[in-house]
Amino acid sequence: MFLNLFLTRTEQRIIGIANRFMFRKLPFMISGAGSLFELPLFLEKKGIKKPMIVTGETVVKLESVQKLLSAIPSSYVYSQVKSDPLESQIELMAGLYKQNDCDGIIAIGGGSNIDAAKAMGILVAYKGAKLVKFEGLLKVHKKLPYLIAVPTTAGTGSECTIGTVITEDKTGRKYPVDSPVICPKVVVHDPELTVSLPEKLTVNTGLDALSHAIEAFLNKPYHTKNTKKYVVDAIQKIAKNLPIVFNDGSNLQARMEMLQASFYAGAAISEANIGNAHAIAHAIGGQFHLQHGFVVAVVLPYVLRKYLPEAEKALSELCEIAGLERKDSDAENAETFISWLEDFNRILGIPDKFFVQEFTAEKLSIMAEYAEKESNPLYPCPVMFSKNDFRDIINEIIF
Repeated sequence: MFLNLFLTRTEQRIIGIANRFMFRKLPFMISGAGSLFELPLFLEKKGIKKPMIVTGETVVKLESVQKLLSAIPSSYVYSQVKSDPLESQIELMAGLYKQNDCDGIIAIGGGSNIDAAKAMGILVAYKGAKLVKFEGLLKVHKKLPYLIAVPTTAGTGSECTIGTVITEDKTGRKYPVDSPVICPKVVVHDPELTVSLPEKLTVNTGLDALSHAIEAFLNKPYHTKNTKKYVVDAIQKIAKNLPIVFNDGSNLQARMEMLQASFYAGAAISEANIGNAHAIAHAIGGQFHLQHGFVVAVVLPYVLRKYLPEAEKALSELCEIAGLERKDSDAENAETFISWLEDFNRILGIPDKFFVQEFTAEKLSIMAEYAEKESNPLYPCPVMFSKNDFRDIINEIIF
């Protein structure tokens, strides 16, 4: 165990050093109420004549999206993306892109839609390849089709991250693919697209963004000069604005702030990656198809407590970032931050445990294995979890 830990930490330190020299460019931003309708002129300027619109059945019915489609009559529309996109669906989409001679991609929707579009771009660039070949870090190098991301949720940050998450057809295992070339070139932040988002999804996606910022901050070995700035912007905006949109979904200013917070949290994980809470949430979501933001919000406080006392200083810093009253010691401040997070969840209707009828000992073992495989050695978390650690937390939150 000690040797494995030493080798993993050494690999993470090497990645962290390389990370500081990695070129990253945040997507060009088009923002503001009604900014969605700037896209037709933008496409014309870029010479994109037949984009493939990647979206889902609910989003495509939105009045504003229908108006956009009318303004881009040459586009090819694929509106069948499901939650947790499967490898087989991505392969189908890549085939349709080529068959219809598309020359760019516009992804409209939440994280699943944007992740599916990213993954499709990989298969367009690497004709005949299997997505699992690119699992992990820096295995995608070719230029992908021009990608524009239009988020309709404020949470996943997929519109500005260098990664995508794919689900295996046979096993339900989720796995990440991370490379700077995957990041969209342009992001459209139109708060009007998020107004119709149901209350629960507003909360779940907002808490997903919060978890991104927190986990990125704790992954100190991967930090660059910008990481803390992104984290501060994201956490402070979410702490202020998520309760507002929870109580008043029509507040466009707060909706815009949440889109920006999701973006900054996404930028943070593009630099510092996610952590054990996401590994657990991906494992649970892959098995039971539960909403990702909900699961990771439940999981995160348990993971943070498991990090004590090794992460007291970092959690104390998060206490300050969140604007909480500080105590005399890092240990007290760490406890203050975790308690605040638990209270924040409670105010927004998130339970501390949940019931899954299909939960079995066999499923528990599978999920622990998948979480351990995803997390180690890629995520430089304050505490490296064993398979038993993952099993204990999953067993504690599901009944």
